[in-house]
Amino acid sequence: MAKKPINMATDSPQLINFDGKSYDISTLTDRAAECFNMLVRLQTDWTEAQYEVKKVETAQQKIVGDLKVIMVEDNIKPTKESEIVTQ
Repeated sequence: MAKKPINMATDSPQLINFDGKSYDISTLTDRAAECFNMLVRLQTDWTEAQYEVKKVETAQQKIVGDLKVIMVEDNIKPTKESEIVTQ
């Protein structure tokens, strides 16, 4: 009689790591599973936010560089401090 092949995806417990410990997903209560799902989503959001910040920083650096070139090309000179009118 042939042995049934082991399917790692269904035959072995699916583990999740939290706070330095491993937990079998099948033992989680509904509220614990909801918290784990929320944590995963928050971590995804965090990664996306880091990407967005980096994207904006890079765009800002590019625009600053472009503006410096434009200021020179268009011969725009800085104003002296004493010429600035404040009220």
